[in-house]
Amino acid sequence: MGNLTVCFLAMQVSVSGNIRRAFLDTLLTFAFLLSLVSVVQYFSSEGKIFWFYPSYEAAVLGPFVSRDRYAAFMEMLLPLAIMRTLSGGRRSLRFAVMGAAMYASVIAGASRAGALLTTAEIIVVPLMAWRKGSFLQDRIGAATARIWLFALVFTAVVGWAVLWARFQDPDPLKGRREMLASTITMIEERPYMGFGLGNFQTVYPKYASVDFGAIVNHAHNDWAEWAADGGVPFSLLLLWIAVLCLRKAAGSPWGIGIFAVFVHSVVDFPLEDPLLALWLFALVGVLSAESAARR
Repeated sequence: MGNLTVCFLAMQVSVSGNIRRAFLDTLLTFAFLLSLVSVVQYFSSEGKIFWFYPSYEAAVLGPFVSRDRYAAFMEMLLPLAIMRTLSGGRRSLRFAVMGAAMYASVIAGASRAGALLTTAEIIVVPLMAWRKGSFLQDRIGAATARIWLFALVFTAVVGWAVLWARFQDPDPLKGRREMLASTITMIEERPYMGFGLGNFQTVYPKYASVDFGAIVNHAHNDWAEWAADGGVPFSLLLLWIAVLCLRKAAGSPWGIGIFAVFVHSVVDFPLEDPLLALWLFALVGVLSAESAARR
C-alpha cells in the first residue's frame, strides 16, 4: 500500500515538466555520487558500511549490503543518464561521465545479472531513442560512442576480475534452483491467497527440499515469492505494472530501467528491500506522469 501511495504522490507532483526533470536530474546526480563513494568503499572499507558500520557481507556498496540490490538501483537510473547524454547540449558530456561511472560501479560490484542488464541498457536505450526519432541520427551515434568509450575506460580502472570469476561458476543457479522448486510447491498449496505477505521465511521450512544449514529468508526470485506470499493474482498485478512500464518506455526510453529491475527480480530479490521498492514505484509514478503529459 505504501508503494502505491508513493507512486500516486510522485505522479501528482511530476505533472509539471520542470519539476519532473529537476527530480530526475537530482536523483541521477545522487546515483552518480553514490557510485563514486561505493566503488571507493568497496575496495577500502573491508565490508564496513561507509567505513564505520560492520556488516555481514564483504561486498558492501554504499548503504547496500548486497551487490544485487546495488545493481538494481543503478539499473533503474542508468537509462536516464543515457537519454540525457543522447539529448545533446552542453551537459551531454557530463551525463556520459555520470552514466559510465554508474555502469563501471556495477561491474566492480560483480553482480552477474546487474552486469548483463546494464550492458543491455547501453545497447538498447540508444536503439529505442533512434526508433522514437526524438534525436538526430548522427547525434545518437556520437553520443553512444562517447558513452561506450567512457564506460570502457572506467571499467578498466575499477576492474572486472571478480565479475569474470563469478561468471566461471559452472552452476550459477545452485541453491536458487532448489529454493525455487520449494517455493513453487508453496504456490501450488495456496495459489489464490498465498501465505500472507512477509511470511515466506516462516512458512518455507515446511516445504524445503534441501537443508542449506542456514535460514532461507527469501526465494531469490521475487516473482515466485510474491506468488507464494500474496497468491498468483498478486504476482499478476505486479506483472501488469511491469508490462505497463515497458509499454510506456516506448515513449520515454529511460523507463526501461524500471522494467530491468523487474527482470532482475527473476533471479534475485531486490524488491524485497522496502526503500528500493519505494524508489522504483516513485519512478513508476514519474514515468506515468510523463506519459500522460506526452499524450
